[in-house]
Amino acid sequence: MYSRGYLGGTPYESIWSDTLFLVPAALIMPLVGNLQQKVGPKSITVIGFGLFGISLIAAALSTEQYVFTFFRILQGIGGGVSLPIAGGHMGGRIGKSYIPLGKSLLVLFFAVGASGGIALSAIITWNIGWRCIYGLFGTLILIFLSIIIKLMPRTPGDMNIKIDWLTYFLLAGGFGLFSISLVYGNQREWFQDSTYIIILWVSILLIGFFFWRLSTGPPLINPKIFSDINYCVSLINLSVILFFVYMIFGTVPGFMVQVMGNTINSYSVPFALFSLGTVISVFMTTPIINPFYIGKNLLQKKIISSLGILIFAIAALWISRTNGLQDNQTITKQLFMLGFGLGFIIMELQLCFKTMPAELMTGASAVSFFCSNLSKALSGGISQALITTSSQGSWDRFRSQIFEANTALESFQRPFLDINSGISTDTWSQASLDIMNQAISKQVDVVSIINLSTIAGLILIPLCFLPFLHKEPNIKI
Repeated sequence: MYSRGYLGGTPYESIWSDTLFLVPAALIMPLVGNLQQKVGPKSITVIGFGLFGISLIAAALSTEQYVFTFFRILQGIGGGVSLPIAGGHMGGRIGKSYIPLGKSLLVLFFAVGASGGIALSAIITWNIGWRCIYGLFGTLILIFLSIIIKLMPRTPGDMNIKIDWLTYFLLAGGFGLFSISLVYGNQREWFQDSTYIIILWVSILLIGFFFWRLSTGPPLINPKIFSDINYCVSLINLSVILFFVYMIFGTVPGFMVQVMGNTINSYSVPFALFSLGTVISVFMTTPIINPFYIGKNLLQKKIISSLGILIFAIAALWISRTNGLQDNQTITKQLFMLGFGLGFIIMELQLCFKTMPAELMTGASAVSFFCSNLSKALSGGISQALITTSSQGSWDRFRSQIFEANTALESFQRPFLDINSGISTDTWSQASLDIMNQAISKQVDVVSIINLSTIAGLILIPLCFLPFLHKEPNIKI
C-alpha cells in the first residue's frame, strides 16, 4: 500500500504484491526441515537470510510495480526459509541450558514482529520514505548474516536425504493456486470468468491428490513432531483462530484512512497502542523473561488462551458498532483491546513448542508458521471477497436513495446549482454527484468493516473452547 503511488501501480496490482509475498513464504516452509538436513544448518541459514536481505534492497530500488512484485516473491521465499530456521536455532541449537530461554524469546519476537510492523512501517514511510524500510531492514539482515557466517560452525548436511518432491509440488500447487484463485476471482467476477473456474478446479484436484499421496507416499515432514498432543492442538487452534484474527485486523487500516480521514502517520499512534497491548500480555505470560509470569500450569495456560480469544472477539464486536463518525480515541481503545487479546492468544505458540524436542524444532516451526501464513493468505482473499460482496449490495442500497424528490440530498446539490461548468442538468452537476459518490463510498467501507468484524467476533466466541482440548503430554519422543 505504501509503495503503490511511487510505482504507478493500481490497487489491484498492489494486492498482488502482498499475496505473492505471503503465498511463497507459506509454501516454502514445509520444505525447510528436509533442506536443512540435506545441505546443513549453516548453508540453509545463509541461503534464506541472504535471499531475504538482497531482495529487500532490490525492492527498495525498484521503479516499476512488476519489478517490485517479482522481488516481493523472492522476499517471500527468503522469509519463508528464515523464519523456521530462526525457530530451529532459538529452540534447538543454542545450547541445552539456553533452550527454554530461546523458546520464550521466539514467542516474544513473534509477538513484537506480528503486532509492531504496521506502526513502525507507517512512521518510517511518512517521515523518511517506504524505500528506507526495505533498504534499512535488508542492510541490517545482511550485516547480521555476515556475523552468522563468521561465528556459526559449519555442520555438514546429508546429501543422501531424499525429498518427496511429488508430494511437495502437489501441496504447493494445490494450496498456492487456491490462495491465488481467491484474489483472481475477486477481481474477475468469480464464476463468470472461465480462467477462475479452471484455476479453482485444478487447485481442488491437486489438494485432493496431495492428501492421497500424503497417506500413501514417504513423509514430506518428520511425523515425530505430530506425536506431541499439545503441538497438534495448538496447530489447529492457531490456524483457525488466526484466520479470523487476520480477517478483522486487515480491514482496520483502510477504514481509518478512507472513512476517518487519517494519514499513515496519524494512524501509527493507535497501532502503536495495539502493539503495546500485545507485548504487555505476552510479557505477562512468558516464562524466564518475566520471573513473575502467569500461567504456570497447563490449566492456567488454557484459561489464559481462552480468555485471549474472548477478549479479541468482544473487541471485534465493539468495532462492529462503528459508524462514519468514528473517532481516533475510540478506535485506539479498541485496537489496544485487540492487541491485549492477541497477546494471550499467542499463549498457543508457547504450548506449541513447550515440549517439542530440540532436534525437531526446525520442522515444527516450519509447519506451525506454514499454517499461520497460509491462514493469513486465505483470510485476506476471503475477507476481500466478503468486502466486495457487501460493497456491491451497499452501493446499490445507498444509490437507490439518489432521486430528485429526496430532500436529504439538497445539501449536496445546493453549492453547485449556479456553477456553469462540468456536466450538469437542471438539478445535478458532475461535482455534486462526485461528492455524493465519495459519501457513499465511505458508508460502503463502514458497512464492510461492520460485516467482517461481526462475522469474526461471533465465530471467535465459540472458539474460546478450543484451548481446553490441550492435554498433559503422555508421549515422549
